[in-house]
Amino acid sequence: MGAALLGVKHDGAFTLLGISSAGERWRHLSPGRLIVVAAMRYFADRGVRTFDMGAGEHAFKRGFGIEPERLLELNAALTWKAAPRALLARTKARARANPHLKGLAERVRGKR
Repeated sequence: MGAALLGVKHDGAFTLLGISSAGERWRHLSPGRLIVVAAMRYFADRGVRTFDMGAGEHAFKRGFGIEPERLLELNAALTWKAAPRALLARTKARARANPHLKGLAERVRGKR
């Protein structure tokens, strides 16, 4: 049986980025959950007090008593050449958030 965990330790916290396991054959033993518990113990012993389970609402996370946090996206142009792309990204995000514009875009693309 095997599982692997990828994450980043930073400022007294650990952020989980991904988990892999040995697949269906070992699923009933929950190797992904076991490696998360082992990582929590490992980092707790080394003073880490925050364990960020990463993005996504996966079923295994509910068993750890997590508290969801809203994710934010920052889109900032760091050079004048990047300004048009940043503006386009912000415009698309606002359009997706507006039900009328989203519906119009879907009709134009033939998705409705």
